[in-house]
Amino acid sequence: MKQHLMTTTLSTPFIFYTTVPDIDTEAQKELQKAFFSFDHGDSAEADRAFRAALAAAPASSHLASNVGAWRIAQGNIPEGIRLLQAATEMNPSCAGAHYNVGTFFLNNRMFEEALSQLEKALQLDPEGVAIHNNYGVVLFHLKRFDEAQKSFETALELKKNCDIAAHNLGMIAFSRDTMELAIAYFQDALQSNAHNFSTLNALGCAYALHGNLVEALKAFRGALAINESFQMPYYNVGFIALHKDLLISNAEA
Repeated sequence: MKQHLMTTTLSTPFIFYTTVPDIDTEAQKELQKAFFSFDHGDSAEADRAFRAALAAAPASSHLASNVGAWRIAQGNIPEGIRLLQAATEMNPSCAGAHYNVGTFFLNNRMFEEALSQLEKALQLDPEGVAIHNNYGVVLFHLKRFDEAQKSFETALELKKNCDIAAHNLGMIAFSRDTMELAIAYFQDALQSNAHNFSTLNALGCAYALHGNLVEALKAFRGALAINESFQMPYYNVGFIALHKDLLISNAEA
């Protein structure tokens, strides 16, 4: 039954450097403008300023990584990945650039390629919470669950309130059919971020497989109350409605 319910792991987003070493005043000024514009919803000005910062300091791998991640986020994938790869080549010790390349590969389900880049990022920044999380997600999809669990646990040790890592530990338990443990991890994640609709959906699935359909439906409703366009709970509620007797009998077996 589990394979018919829809859940997801959670990856962390691209890293953007807000401060960059060894760049001149003009580049730093444009970088500040870029983040100010982004925070105020002016994507066109943010794009101009990110590019201007890089133009003022073209040898900066950190700025190249910023522009590459930005261009991918704006939908210009060829330019974005070219800039990210250029950043890793101009400065192989730029952990954020390797992380961003790895995250791009992860988001496009190119797991072996993602693994290589995230391993490089971890070597450079062994305390990077986002790096450990996304590395764990890659390992999860490669079904290397013990290693994935260790990576998520490390992320949670480094940042106690990292709801994404707690969610992903719940997904490990869910995949291993240990639903009580999955429920505990999902609840821990929601203690840190009560508005994470993906975690509420996953919690609903774990409750359903544990035979508690009342709590399952409550969790699905909670997810939809936060994001009514989120498709997974609709599907899961429909599946449960059609198979509720089988779910209960399996949970009691």
